[in-house]
Amino acid sequence: MQRIKTGSVVDGPGPSEKVATISTSTGTEEVVLHASTLNDSLQMEVGVLGYGENNMALIELPRESASGKWRVWVEKSELI
Repeated sequence: MQRIKTGSVVDGPGPSEKVATISTSTGTEEVVLHASTLNDSLQMEVGVLGYGENNMALIELPRESASGKWRVWVEKSELI
């Protein structure tokens, strides 16, 4: 597991849920996740599946994003 920087983090629909945003190659994705998935620095745990061209990494999100994606491309610099 690796961590990724999040943009904004707000309370989610459930009592122990948060909505976090991450920057991807196609824009911003929102992910509703359990609060325990975030650390004190509000970084989200993700799985890195591989690396592509132009300093990009393919990651798997802990839950489906609001747009229905489980896997997204992000810049390597977004990973911690």
